[in-house]
Amino acid sequence: VLQDRDGDYLVYHGYDTQHDGAPTLRISPIHWTADGWPRATIA
Repeated sequence: VLQDRDGDYLVYHGYDTQHDGAPTLRISPIHWTADGWPRATIA
């Protein structure tokens, strides 16, 4: 988890299936629920 002045982000490793499984670094914003649980949209 990366904390920035603009919000929190999930930083993770993934593979790009459209480019022969090339490894990629991905960053997704984290949104927090009213009861304090994180939610991230993973593309």
